[in-house]
Amino acid sequence: DVNYFSGVALTKALLPAWLQARHGHVVQISSIQGFIGLPGRTAYSATKHAAIGFYDSLRAEVADSGISVTVVAPGYIETNHSQNAASGSGAHYPAGHVSKATSPHVMAPQILAAVGRRRAEFIPAGVKERLAAWIRLLCPPLFFSIMRRRARKEHRELA
Repeated sequence: DVNYFSGVALTKALLPAWLQARHGHVVQISSIQGFIGLPGRTAYSATKHAAIGFYDSLRAEVADSGISVTVVAPGYIETNHSQNAASGSGAHYPAGHVSKATSPHVMAPQILAAVGRRRAEFIPAGVKERLAAWIRLLCPPLFFSIMRRRARKEHRELA
């Protein structure tokens, strides 16, 4: 709930004043999982998909009002959230499942630069994550097949 409703509530609270001033910038931190649903992350991916949809729609609605909307969809970030992630069954993921995560100290300046350039979308993710998003867009059956194999593998590892 917090992944979606907190950002929407804050945006709804700030937007009237920004519209009146004809100036403002909404920045939504989402996740690459807002573009690609991963096995075992159903609820998380759903909230991130919802947030991206909301802010994509909002961007179009306020485009002529002086309001910018930036959606940031990073790959894995070194956080307690990622370290404590659990699978759909509730089992914790094996150690190292986020071994290629990026430090927030590295990510923050990149995000600030993207916001400064008023980018509509910024996806600071690894090559595999970005490739998966493109495969999902251009060849959904291939993406679904890859995710099905990944889910089977994770089920075996967690068993």
